[in-house]
Amino acid sequence: MSAIFRLAREHLRDLLRYTRGGDPIPEALDAQVQFLSDREELSCEKWVAEAVGSVNVRSEIATFAYEFFANFNIPIGKIRCGDRLKDDLQFKEALQDDWDEELADEFRRRFNRQLWKWPHIETMGNLLLFLDRRAQGS
Repeated sequence: MSAIFRLAREHLRDLLRYTRGGDPIPEALDAQVQFLSDREELSCEKWVAEAVGSVNVRSEIATFAYEFFANFNIPIGKIRCGDRLKDDLQFKEALQDDWDEELADEFRRRFNRQLWKWPHIETMGNLLLFLDRRAQGS
């Protein structure tokens, strides 16, 4: 029964979000802030260096991701490559509803490449690797 209630709760949350025009859900932002509260906020340069060393992506991809997510109301400098987008960071609820479409548009403008056929992306590191591979044409 708990799975049914969880699905119902998620459906109601999505419905509420739709009525708000796809804006971030304040409770999700609060949960994200709580999850990240005890972390040091890295500058762009340090965050990029950590991402490059952690998941072996090019610095231009990590810089792109940092700058893109800095436009949202989230502390990107506290997010690490191992953080799970859904469970830890609640990206679906904490960002605008169409963040992934905005990312794809910005990626196409910056790298002249399309983002399609998104694989299952569990962590920020997985997202960076996906972007790096797409930028290289793979």
